[in-house]
Amino acid sequence: LLDTVGQPQQVLLDPAQPGAWVVPAAGLALLALAVWSCRGSRAMGFGLGFTVLALLPVSNLFVTTATILGERLLYFPSVGFCLYLAVALGRLCDRFVPGERNARVAFAILVAALGLGHGARTWLRNPVWRSESRLVLHDVAVVPGSTKAQLNAGKALQDLGRHDEAIAHFERALAIAPENSTVYTNWAYSLSAQGRHREAARLLEEQLR
Repeated sequence: LLDTVGQPQQVLLDPAQPGAWVVPAAGLALLALAVWSCRGSRAMGFGLGFTVLALLPVSNLFVTTATILGERLLYFPSVGFCLYLAVALGRLCDRFVPGERNARVAFAILVAALGLGHGARTWLRNPVWRSESRLVLHDVAVVPGSTKAQLNAGKALQDLGRHDEAIAHFERALAIAPENSTVYTNWAYSLSAQGRHREAARLLEEQLR
């Protein structure tokens, strides 16, 4: 496979590794659960099936994408999951809460609790988005093993003129993924900004190699 600039794409997981089959197995399990759920509720079966099918285009199973992790990839698939969850909660309330009115109250309480819980999580997350630098530095603290997070953190610090700290992140980004050629250009820029032009030139030569 080739990426947009004609370079060979990195294989995310080797099919020979057992871990590479976890996601396909989970997808098949969800599809099987969707078919089984149709026996009791077509809405639940549709919800799970929709979730799996909506995830396939961004799953990297058939077409590799530039992104392997991101909550935005779950927005559309979550429509089906929310449908499944709502119907499942309603059926649980009907089964375990005596009385139709009490079951509806219990269902409303559960849905309100879910909404409030996720709302609180959103409230806590919002301050991270106050600036680009704050966002990427938070992300690199959460996923330090991501070359993309390290590169983004370095670029943000570079824009702030904090070149020593930026270079440290560029070094980590290359240590994680030496084939990430974009790092060389940014690293060389920070070196040049510090007057270390020979080092910057050597780095760009390494990038070309």
